[in-house]
Amino acid sequence: MIMNVQAYLAPVAEKLEKISPRWWRVLRLTHLRRARSDPNTIAAAIVFYVLICIGPLALLAAWSLQLILGPGTDSYEWLRNSVHRFAGEAAGSIMDQVDALVTNPGAHVAGIFSALVLIWAGLRLFESLEITLTEIWPGLKERGIIARKLTALVTMLGAGALFLVSILLTAFLPVVLDWLDRMTAVRLGEILFLQPGLIFAVELAVVFAAFFLLFKFMPVQDVPSKVAAVGALFTTIVWRAATPIFTHTVARSGENSAVYGGLAGIVMFMTWAYFGTQILLLGAHLTAAYEHVAVLQRPEEEDDHFIHMRQETPAARSERKRDEPEPSRGPQGSPSPGHA
Repeated sequence: MIMNVQAYLAPVAEKLEKISPRWWRVLRLTHLRRARSDPNTIAAAIVFYVLICIGPLALLAAWSLQLILGPGTDSYEWLRNSVHRFAGEAAGSIMDQVDALVTNPGAHVAGIFSALVLIWAGLRLFESLEITLTEIWPGLKERGIIARKLTALVTMLGAGALFLVSILLTAFLPVVLDWLDRMTAVRLGEILFLQPGLIFAVELAVVFAAFFLLFKFMPVQDVPSKVAAVGALFTTIVWRAATPIFTHTVARSGENSAVYGGLAGIVMFMTWAYFGTQILLLGAHLTAAYEHVAVLQRPEEEDDHFIHMRQETPAARSERKRDEPEPSRGPQGSPSPGHA
């Protein structure tokens, strides 16, 4: 059966290679490098920290919106809708728990605990992302432990700010449309159909900005803005294409509740976070491959070296240097001709 599949895919691959040899080479390098990087283990580790972060992040975001907009606003509903758009139906049960925490009389205690948990898990999450993205790009450079912690902290704060901005933008769209209705000759009924499209555009812009910032600044290597933009565009398209498919699957799978009971929502969210991380890693590998092929214009003879190139940790580097034989010395203490 495997041979039949390979025989069927071979002519398809040949046609794709003829249509765009450059992009076929980029996709091939992306697939081969990703297969060597053990993405399943990396994604599982990141999902652990995502699961710990989502509850405290949503709780603190709800309180932040109430501080900005006032306690009488629909901040929780805006937050729930934003989480639903980014994570689909899988985040519904988690948001129900956040709603219970927000209305809890002892919520201030939960808020302090949430902040501590979010700082710990968020730093670990973005530190893991920094290490992973640095290893995807070729090179031996790496950040020190303090620089890595600071990078993770800045990225965590930036991600939270970007999430709040996306909520505020989508929440104020009806206000903007109402202002246009009152202050201009444009009637609200004539432009109301634009609201879903504008919300979708804001969502795409936020997702694109998040991927761009990750690919541009998280690796220690200097990634050109054009390269990061291409990778962010590809990853955004794949993300948006996968979200409705996964949401539809979750909505139609009634067996999950029978198997997992009350944990069904958490299991579905972890599954979505796992595949979302896989999409992120796929986009990062494609970004590095695109830089190798289209920007640096490396010859095909260097593709094998690029595929097998991985980040060398300081421990591995010191061990390799320790195992290397000492160069032989000549009579005057200088290296012999073979080592000159």
